[in-house]
Parts: sequence; structure tokens; C-alpha cells
Amino acid sequence: MKKSRICPMCSGIIDYKSVSQYNEATKRNRTCRGCAAKFRAEKRRYKGSLIKICKNCGKEHVFSSYQKFNCAKPDESYWCKHCATILSRKTFRHTPESKEKLKVSHLGKKASMETKKKLSELRRGEKNPCYGRHGSLNPMYGKSGKLSPTFGIDAWNKGLTCCFNSDTIKKMKRAKKSIGKWKGETNPNYGNHAPLSMERRRKIRLAHIHRIERLKLNGCSLKPNFNITACRVIEDYGKAHGYKFQTAMNGGEYYIPELGYWVDGFDKEKNVVIDYYEDNHHHYTKDGKMKEKDIQRIDEITQHLNCKFIILEENKL
Repeated sequence: MKKSRICPMCSGIIDYKSVSQYNEATKRNRTCRGCAAKFRAEKRRYKGSLIKICKNCGKEHVFSSYQKFNCAKPDESYWCKHCATILSRKTFRHTPESKEKLKVSHLGKKASMETKKKLSELRRGEKNPCYGRHGSLNPMYGKSGKLSPTFGIDAWNKGLTCCFNSDTIKKMKRAKKSIGKWKGETNPNYGNHAPLSMERRRKIRLAHIHRIERLKLNGCSLKPNFNITACRVIEDYGKAHGYKFQTAMNGGEYYIPELGYWVDGFDKEKNVVIDYYEDNHHHYTKDGKMKEKDIQRIDEITQHLNCKFIILEENKL
């Protein structure tokens, strides 16, 4: 006859094959096998301190087990891992072969920006070994010529050939000298060129549009970017004042092929053009005045279509 009882530690169910085992466990208030194993392990665990103090830096180090604590050196001669590593590096010296291997392994490699910042912080201010050592106190004071540490060492670019010949290099040097001489107002032709006429600007604008359509769009018509907010503002304005504007979201922006301009909105029936000007540097100067190019654009469109031109300014809505 099988019997069961509850473990007094974990409240788990323990099954017994016989009544005698059940009675013995109840009498001695025994636990399950898992709790009994944990109790034995806790009983065997070392109850003393697992802390040792470093002789060099004086910091405490806590060991994870008694075995590691017992294998470490006594407190009088114990060094922590950090101090022991520093001591070993101070006594270590590279052989000429290992120095050459390190030089070859790091040749041509560039440090990342994070590494450069860390190196800069390590040698900045008072951390620099030459901090405050001026004049004769500096370790490099007076070490020129044969006393210099780089004396007799070949330059890094010795034997390297340039991709340009000597004549080309001379021309490049002369050109570099003359750049600053003829720059800006120092150029004798500064201010002598005549400004482009409106007709010339129109031809350049149309040629540029045709070139984009031919080379980048494979003959398809060019469609400029548009502002969704501007389209909604123009449609609301048209409903409020009785206009039916053609916008980018309603049939596409109207294109004037003779001038090379796109307008934000156009009402063909009433011959009204509308534009939405954002409050940024594209349409206004720093003083808040409209730029000259926008004023000329408005005059050209008004004269060509003989229309009414409405401007919606974002800063005034």
C-alpha cells in the first residue's frame, strides 16, 4: 500500500512504497531527496572569510570558492590580479624579433576614432609624462643631430615613386602658389563679367531640365518634389475663395514649358496662379525680405500667362 506526505522544506509530495518507510519518515520529519542534498552541501560549505587584501594597492579581493582562496598566496605576500599584471609587464622586455613582428602586424592599420580618443585622454594634461617640463627639463632638450633618437633612420617615403612626373609636379606647385594670388577681389577680372540676362537664364534652365529627362529619366517627364501641407493649404484656400486649383495631389503641378517653371497651384478657368512659400532660407533673406530670384520668377509668370498671382506665406498664415 503506497502512502505520501508533504516535504517540510519545499512542500513537495513524497511517495513511499511501504507503510514502514512512511512511519519512519514521519517520525523523524525527513525531507525529500533534493532538500536533503542542498542541506548536505550547505553543511559542507566553508563558513570562514574568503577575502584577502592586496599588499600593493590595499584593495580587498573576494574569492568565489575556498579552493581558490586556499591556493592563493598568504596575506603577507598576496598581490591582486591587476597589480601582478602591471608588475609582469614592467619586467617584460621584447626581443628584436618580437618587436619586428609587432611592427609588421601593425603596419598600415589605422586606429578608430574611439581608440584615438582613449589614447588622447591617457596622455592629456597632467597624465602626460612631459607635463610642466619646459626647457632643459624636457627629455628631448638639446637632442638634435646625432643625439636625436631618429638620427640615421630613413624616411618612411624613401624609395617610393610618385604617380606624376617631375614636370607635372612643378606645374601643380606653381598652380598652388597662384591660387591665393588671384582669389576673390585680387583677381584682375573680378566684377568685370556681365550678369546673365533673363533669356539666357531661361535657356539654361530648360536645357538642364531636358538633360535630366534624357540621361536620368530615360525620356520620361520630370516631376519635382512637393509639400503635402502646402497642397492641403492651397485646396482649403481655393474652397474658401471659390477656386479650383490643380495641385501636385490633384492632377500634378502645372508646368509652364516656355519658362521651365512649375507652380504649386493653377486655376485654368479663372487664370489664377498660387504659390506656397515656406518660412526658410529658400525664399527669404536673413532680414525677412523675399529674394530677388523669386520676385523675377513671379514677374515672368505673370507676364507670360497674363494671370493673377497669389502668394501664401507660411509665417503669415
